[in-house]
Amino acid sequence: MFRNSNLYRLLLLVFSFVGLALAQFGTGEISGLVTDPSGAAISQAEVKVLNTANGQTKIIATDREGRYSCLDLLVGTYTVEVNATGFKSHLSTGVELVSGSHIAVNVVLQLGPVTESVEVSGSGARVETLSAQVSRVVEGRLLEDIPLNGRNVTSIMAIKPGISSTQAANNFRPTSDARNYYINGSRAENTNLSLDGVSMLSGRNNLKGVSIVSVDAVAEANIVTSTYPAEFPRAGGGQVQFVTKSGTKQFHGLLYDYLRNDAFDARSFQTAAKQKLRYNQYGFSLGGPVVIPKVFNRDREKLFFFANTEFIARHGESVDLSVVPTALERSGNFNGSKLFHCPKDAQDGAPLPGCTLPMNRLSPNGLGLLNLYPLPNVVGQPAFNFRQVSPSLEDVRSSSFRVDYLWANTRIFWRGLDTVDHTYGNRSTNFPSAPINTQTIGRSTAFTVTSTLSSNKLNSFRLGAAARTDLMQVKPYSGNFEDYSRTKLGINFPYLFGNDKELVDKIPTVIVSGLSTVDGSPYPSRAGMPSWQFQDDFSWIYGAHTFKFGAYFEYVGQNNLDQINVSTAPGSGNNQNGTFRFAASPGNPFSTG
Repeated sequence: MFRNSNLYRLLLLVFSFVGLALAQFGTGEISGLVTDPSGAAISQAEVKVLNTANGQTKIIATDREGRYSCLDLLVGTYTVEVNATGFKSHLSTGVELVSGSHIAVNVVLQLGPVTESVEVSGSGARVETLSAQVSRVVEGRLLEDIPLNGRNVTSIMAIKPGISSTQAANNFRPTSDARNYYINGSRAENTNLSLDGVSMLSGRNNLKGVSIVSVDAVAEANIVTSTYPAEFPRAGGGQVQFVTKSGTKQFHGLLYDYLRNDAFDARSFQTAAKQKLRYNQYGFSLGGPVVIPKVFNRDREKLFFFANTEFIARHGESVDLSVVPTALERSGNFNGSKLFHCPKDAQDGAPLPGCTLPMNRLSPNGLGLLNLYPLPNVVGQPAFNFRQVSPSLEDVRSSSFRVDYLWANTRIFWRGLDTVDHTYGNRSTNFPSAPINTQTIGRSTAFTVTSTLSSNKLNSFRLGAAARTDLMQVKPYSGNFEDYSRTKLGINFPYLFGNDKELVDKIPTVIVSGLSTVDGSPYPSRAGMPSWQFQDDFSWIYGAHTFKFGAYFEYVGQNNLDQINVSTAPGSGNNQNGTFRFAASPGNPFSTG
């Protein structure tokens, strides 16, 4: 089926509240009140806010009521210095700012010469008092220290109260997405995952992830479960906002390799031998300033970069335990069969002599369908008589690159992400399903320009784009497609609706009551899911009030060529090359068994 649907979403957000929290992606706010020892407000005090990692400095003055507010601060550690004539200098160090936070640093200046200073350090955790949203921020260090199974950043959602998952905690899922998480009882589709303010989810069902991002590329994860601002788009159930790392004044690099191997595993008591497993998750990160010696960025406080590339190589095994027809049953002899009754003559309803089908009554296409099943290779097991071990292979690459440019009162940021996830299907036979070779390509980019127009006015413009492409082919990792060719197997029945198939010679699906199903699959198929996102927010602080105006626009495209199986429809199937169902029909006088 080909479907091309365009969904336009336009949300105009206009609201004003007393003390409204400014919910920027990947940034926060430091504000406060400056007073003298008697509690009187000090106006026109100079407040200097310094990011200790990249040297970003903002200098503002308190208003007539002693208030100050410093907006659009990147996550990190800050020092706040306050100076006023006739008072000692005040320095607050170690102020930790996380994504979406609004930290209050109130200062009481002591009388004395400005050459003397009062330093307050190690302030510890600060209580969020300027926002009503319920959230949990997981910082990058905690992301790296928590033993996430498969090192999948979406797994961090489970540490927030109110979030449940349908998957067990020990389920190994290095590349899964948000479809298994539920926030406060809402459906998984009602949760939005974003990376630097750009949605990570596709438009098809708001579940599949557009791209895979490495844990080592993420600075913070902000898990917001309720009462968040209207400017957080797309979903009402919850928001999970990931923020990528940015470069600092110093160069920092990392090389890593996480591995799993069956050599470290114990044999399960349910199996006679350990299954093969070779898993490596390795990569590198590098970040720092962009410097041209003696020419550009000599103070290392203007332009920064951060790059990360990660690979996943997984070579494992899967075991198929199936029920297949015996050699006698394949020849038409059902005498003593444990699965099938003695066949009857369709002409008079009498049991066939010796419970054996005459050779001249065997259909050539029926024999061709029978050739889809291998011969049994297991004896003495009541539940199955065929066992095969097949390779399970996956290769993943995820690359991200970020640039931050700080220029006067403007901050420009760009981030790109490119991922390729390749899963190979391979079986020693064409049973019980055709091998599927899947390639998922995900790309995402974000561009943000934030301008401080004055001490109380801020504008933030964001443009984002994302795309996911799924390509699924019937193709073995090794071997020949002829192993999955209906012509080679002797199947030549004509199609009811002509030969307009994606893969004309692919095997059909065969369902026989009592036997394992041979699944010809709904593939090949492909799906393309592009999206464009635009958002602009304008903030204006007026005394004790904050006004915010904004607009959000999103375009989502859907271009699919796939097969939809409506399981409740009579005669439904997942394979456009045909589905054969064989089952007993006791009430049918023409039934053979």
